[in-house]
Amino acid sequence: MKVNPYLHFKGNCAEAIAFYESAFKIKATEVHRYGDMPPMPEHPMQPGTENYIIHADLNFGKDHGIMVSDWPEAKTGTNMSVSVAFDTAEEAKAVFEKLKDGAVIEQEIDKTFWSECWGSLTDKFGIMWQITVK
Repeated sequence: MKVNPYLHFKGNCAEAIAFYESAFKIKATEVHRYGDMPPMPEHPMQPGTENYIIHADLNFGKDHGIMVSDWPEAKTGTNMSVSVAFDTAEEAKAVFEKLKDGAVIEQEIDKTFWSECWGSLTDKFGIMWQITVK
């Protein structure tokens, strides 16, 4: 299992990536933009967000890093989540089911185009979790 903080920006993630790359002398990997996604009718892309970052990794060494993305709805207090990556979908789903107690489900855990299993929720304590398979 690997745990990463996940920082969310309101349309200026690319600027933040460049800033952090310079400050920490690192290079972002896995940089994907909203426009790279296949069409998702249940979650249509907002006009003007095609170049927003849907996901990028900022690695601070072999086992340390943060993940970043543009999340236009983010506001102070919701601009960070914790991403936990499991080895199997069974592990991920079991943890997601336990976290659902009293939670607000952002996205039910299921297969996505980037992972065999991913889901997001805000738990009863107000912490946003992204549960996935690496």
